[in-house]
Amino acid sequence: MTVTEREPIKPTLDVPLTHAVEELTGFESLQIERRFNKKLEELGGVGLTIGVVWAYENRDGQKRNWSSVENMTFRELTGYFAAEPEDVNEAEPDSEAGKDDSPDSPQTMTLRRGASARASGPKSITD
Repeated sequence: MTVTEREPIKPTLDVPLTHAVEELTGFESLQIERRFNKKLEELGGVGLTIGVVWAYENRDGQKRNWSSVENMTFRELTGYFAAEPEDVNEAEPDSEAGKDDSPDSPQTMTLRRGASARASGPKSITD
């Protein structure tokens, strides 16, 4: 049996999953949390991907139900987003992210800080 090469899926969004998560609205985040009965920060992998695809599929007046997104293949779900940038590797000091060890740099932000977290700088002069 031979394995045939499949054409890559053209991404629906021109941003990677990590950037799409940062652009979720509060309403979208709450709906994802309700669907999976977990905080957004606790979700990962397939659950987070399904939630973000559902959110983007329901923007601009579109209506897509949860089960239609859950019925997508993993290939379709991951193909929905642009590829993650290869140079963002916090563990590798030669990468751009590895050079900046500041906890609030956009390159080092993680979901634990929340889906809508952004680098905002110091909150006061003494910070």
